[in-house]
Amino acid sequence: MPPAQCPECGRFLSKDFVSSLTQDGTPCPSCQHTLLPADFGMRAPRPDVAREGAAVEEQSDPDPLAGWDQGRVVALDDGLAGPSPGPSDAAVIGIAALVGALIGLLLGRPRRFAAMLFGAVLGAGVGAASRRVWELPDDAAT
Repeated sequence: MPPAQCPECGRFLSKDFVSSLTQDGTPCPSCQHTLLPADFGMRAPRPDVAREGAAVEEQSDPDPLAGWDQGRVVALDDGLAGPSPGPSDAAVIGIAALVGALIGLLLGRPRRFAAMLFGAVLGAGVGAASRRVWELPDDAAT
């Protein structure tokens, strides 16, 4: 639910300010229009609660949005539990084979098919070897 607004000037009003309104009326902090609880569909609070709310409002800066979203918790967790895993073995080997085949196709002028096949096999081997190196534990690499 959006925060309450002054019906005269449209200024946003905090929940604390609106809940502190009395039957006598409270001026809007911006346009001084007299605001009543009925303007916001509320009944007037008990006098002791109204006095406490007015004392709090006088002590703090007249921030119209102060307290209107209190108690709302925004979840920032995107569901990732840790670092994302690397690409899958099949993806690495397939991409390496494709790159090897393209290099073989470009460099092997007289026998393009044989060069392309050789490049694909060599690329797949390099991709598989690189995946094996990625899987080594940190202490085995040194």
